[in-house]
Amino acid sequence: MNRFVVVLAAALAAPALAQQATSPQTQAALEQARQLEQSGDAAGAEAAYRQLIQTDPASAVAHNKLGMLLYKQRRAGEAIEQFQVATQDDPTYALAWFNLGFAARKNNRCAEAIPAYQRYTQLAPNDPDGLWGLAECYRTLGQVPDACAQYAAYARLETRPSEKRYIDQANGWIGQRCGGAPAAAPPSAEAPAPAPALAAVPAPSPASPAAADIAKGDAFLAQNDLKDGLYAYQDAVRAAPNDAIAHFKVGVAYARLGYYPQAIDEWNRVLAIDPTNQGAKENIRKAEARMGAAAPAPAVVPAPTPASPAPAPMDPVQAQALAAKEYGQAVGLIKAGRYQEATAALGRAITARPDFAVAYVARGSAEVGLGRFHDAVQDYLKGLSLNGNQAAPLFGLGEAYRGMGDRSRAAQYYQECANSTAPDAAALRDLARKQYSDLLTQP
Repeated sequence: MNRFVVVLAAALAAPALAQQATSPQTQAALEQARQLEQSGDAAGAEAAYRQLIQTDPASAVAHNKLGMLLYKQRRAGEAIEQFQVATQDDPTYALAWFNLGFAARKNNRCAEAIPAYQRYTQLAPNDPDGLWGLAECYRTLGQVPDACAQYAAYARLETRPSEKRYIDQANGWIGQRCGGAPAAAPPSAEAPAPAPALAAVPAPSPASPAAADIAKGDAFLAQNDLKDGLYAYQDAVRAAPNDAIAHFKVGVAYARLGYYPQAIDEWNRVLAIDPTNQGAKENIRKAEARMGAAAPAPAVVPAPTPASPAPAPMDPVQAQALAAKEYGQAVGLIKAGRYQEATAALGRAITARPDFAVAYVARGSAEVGLGRFHDAVQDYLKGLSLNGNQAAPLFGLGEAYRGMGDRSRAAQYYQECANSTAPDAAALRDLARKQYSDLLTQP
């Protein structure tokens, strides 16, 4: 399971490495550094790798090898920096992504390890070690459902006899914390069926800005790809904010994912646009009924005594003050890299003030730090829906989609951020342009 050490011992003799294109001069320099390393001259090997990087700064292999050498010397921080550069120089370099995830995880930096492991599993879907790394990180961060899913996926994919003890560990953790269910993810709750009255909503014309994205969403849902369908419908809403059918479809996707409060919110938006829409009214009724059926029976608790009266609802001024306080604390936590605590603080801010647009955006940033890219997308889009005159959520969407490996969608949002005239765009414009350029120029 200690794949990093295994790779070190194998001197990177992995198929992923063989795919990295290098010039004859670079290959010769790499061989010289390798010989120095094998002879025990670590200082000489490090100097050789650094000299190669000076002459060929974009050599992902050189950065990765130097990172591995540094890691063996217990210089983890420097090693992680080299792995990061390797993945930037070649985003398809699977081994560098794995090494980045491994080194970050072993040094209690799971917020950085998770996106690296996620990218690795995209590039090497048949290697169970990336799934193990993800499971370990989610367990460390206390994200039990995600850990359950990754341990189960690992146990199904792992076939090496030498790794049996890790399979047993995964299954044991699943049995203790996940109810013993072997599924990679809990099944999505069945959605309230879209009402027949949906046909009464005018279909978007081919000229509608929402039509193409709605068609994409329909195709994804037909394949039961609910999350990508949701994202496509949300793109349709962004293209045409007053399109009733786009909002209706977003509600259907949310409901099929089991997110009934969000679905109801979207169908209420439909009714704001078209108060006569019977399909939205019927689906709201069904979703509310489903939520009521799923709710646990309330526990019998003693009535509050005069000494501990139930707290009175906050007035708007109190709510706004609490939201501002929690938001301010969360910003500091994000700067300190304490993303899990930041998301909790921002959740309290949003509870106190549900229309707090920048709190959603900040929570999206914290979720990116945790590698929870899908959740980040939802929060960035929510922030935009509350205040469309922001550049930060556009940049955040670019980061989230880049983390998920969706380069085309990431580039779209980086470009939108770079072209934005929002008040906060100036501070982000140059970085957005750089990210956009990198996506276009890197393979």
